[in-house]
Formats: sequence, structure tokens, C-alpha cells
Amino acid sequence: MKAKVLKDFNDKYTGRRYKAGETISVSKERFDEILTVDNLVEAVAEEVVEEKTMPEVMSETLNEKPKKATRKATKSAK
Repeated sequence: MKAKVLKDFNDKYTGRRYKAGETISVSKERFDEILTVDNLVEAVAEEVVEEKTMPEVMSETLNEKPKKATRKATKSAK
């Protein structure tokens, strides 16, 4: 989900400093965790992620066409 940073804070997992006004992408669980500390973020938009089952993922992978190998022309030193 997208969240707007309301107050500057350091991410305890990454050490990254987020500034007020910045828009960040976090999981719903992480968003809720940040709110337990203080009112540091507000929801901007929830991203809808379609969950797929393993058979669907495997089917899509098997149906993909193999990529063609490309070669770069090289000059041999003589």
C-alpha cells in the first residue's frame, strides 16, 4: 500500500530516514506496525495484489515462450 509520511522517522529494519511529505510503499502489516509507534504515516492508496496459487504460477511459467539467445559480434585480435 502507499502511505504518506507525516513525521520524519527512521525505519527500524532498513535504517532509512523517511521525510515528512514523502510517499512510501509498505505492506499493510508494516503500515499498522508504524502506526503503533506514533501517527507517522497516513494511507494514500491500497494496491490490490492478485494472489495466485502455485498451479497458476507454474502454468504461466510453463506457457512462456523461451527467450532467444543473442550474441554480440566480437572481433578477434590477430
